[in-house]
Amino acid sequence: PYSKRIPVVRHLWRVLERMSPTQLRDFVVFVSGRRRLPTTEIDWAHMRFHIVPMANVTLAAGLSQEAIDEYLPRSHTCFFQLELPPYSSQYILHRQLVYSMRNSVVIDDGGATDNMDVDWSAMETA
Repeated sequence: PYSKRIPVVRHLWRVLERMSPTQLRDFVVFVSGRRRLPTTEIDWAHMRFHIVPMANVTLAAGLSQEAIDEYLPRSHTCFFQLELPPYSSQYILHRQLVYSMRNSVVIDDGGATDNMDVDWSAMETA
């Protein structure tokens, strides 16, 4: 996992501090796949939030900072994990995170978040 001293982690906490309650709910959905977090200590026992670097998305891997800034964050909802590239600024992180949150699917109920833009008519039926 990232250290809390890494700039992208500090940017994330600043972005979250400025989010509205609706955006925070969308963040929870994005990183956990659930509309609500557990309410009891027992239910929290297996949930620990992790912020991890995005594999092979670094300057050392030969990518430009401009290319890195175009990557979207990924979540691994089974592990309550957020995978972030080393974004160049808080603004970029905010833009990419909000875009990802708005375009994610809720796993709990098999449906989409209220603010998701998906053209379901383009999907093939089995």
